[in-house]
Amino acid sequence: MINENVLECEDRFGSKVFFGKKNYLKHQKKHVALRRQDSLSKIAETLFNPTFTILSPQKYALCYYLERFSINGVIKYIKVVIDERHRNRKNDPHCTIKTVHYFDSKSGKIKEENYGFKRMY
Repeated sequence: MINENVLECEDRFGSKVFFGKKNYLKHQKKHVALRRQDSLSKIAETLFNPTFTILSPQKYALCYYLERFSINGVIKYIKVVIDERHRNRKNDPHCTIKTVHYFDSKSGKIKEENYGFKRMY
């Protein structure tokens, strides 16, 4: 299973992004939404055309958010966190997906803003 990816796509900055099969299967157990047939295309859409991105408090991490819809003041998001430490590498520049979350925000505020990080559009 070495270097097996379930997703290879491009992000909004033109970088290659990989979602490893082992990591995907681990997250699939935690997040039922990842078991849906369209989950990988939604992840690719989040990376290529996010509503916004924001730095993560974790080192070398960048968060991509896609607002799916809003109902009764609750915003439904997909959040994809990537490890970008190899983004600017000379040989094989790329990023890897660390985690994917589906969540609701009643306030419209997201976790990273609590640490003083600002949204980038």
